[in-house]
Amino acid sequence: MQEEDNPGLVAECEYPINNEIKELEFKQKSKTFVVGPITYYYAGGEVEVSDQGMAVFNLELLAENTGSSDIVILHCSGAVSCNYHVWDGKTKFIFSSNNFAAGNIGINPGQTKSLNIIFGPGQGYGNYVDFEYDPSKEYFLLIEESFGSADIPLELITKTSKQISQKIEWKNHNCHHYKIHVYVKIKYQNLLQPLRKVRSYAGTAELCLDLMRS
Repeated sequence: MQEEDNPGLVAECEYPINNEIKELEFKQKSKTFVVGPITYYYAGGEVEVSDQGMAVFNLELLAENTGSSDIVILHCSGAVSCNYHVWDGKTKFIFSSNNFAAGNIGINPGQTKSLNIIFGPGQGYGNYVDFEYDPSKEYFLLIEESFGSADIPLELITKTSKQISQKIEWKNHNCHHYKIHVYVKIKYQNLLQPLRKVRSYAGTAELCLDLMRS
């Protein structure tokens, strides 16, 4: 069965597969920092500076609950109530935006969640200081959660080009020389079908679809 004939099916299985592949690849290139029950993964960061000198840093982290049998809550809501800041040794910078729904991210035992916190122009409501980037300074991520704290070196560099989006190649029965194996299941026409092989190598994801109705 050709995947082109099933766009809904392809869309249904593409997101979780691509997300898990990206998560595994991010962990492989990251440094790890254990804070209480949470292991943070950080792969370095780039600061984009506009022609007018405005600096924007998009902080990307993975957080995995590796040490608790309970749900662990990460918190970052408003300017005066956030447990994540950037510090240059003098100024504690407050986020401009983040992906903390309702100010919290809950992580189940063994689960990994993506954290995205942007530092840039002050947004008011308690945050009136623009993020400033000086390449001669060292910057740290300050984590001040109820379960533990840490100062993570950010090792920032100036962003010179946009990142190239990862392309997903869909090929049937043509998997070879791939390293990461992910096994998932998808639903097709009221049947639970196996998407048997998902493998990633050298930044390229290849999905080998086996949608046999047995």
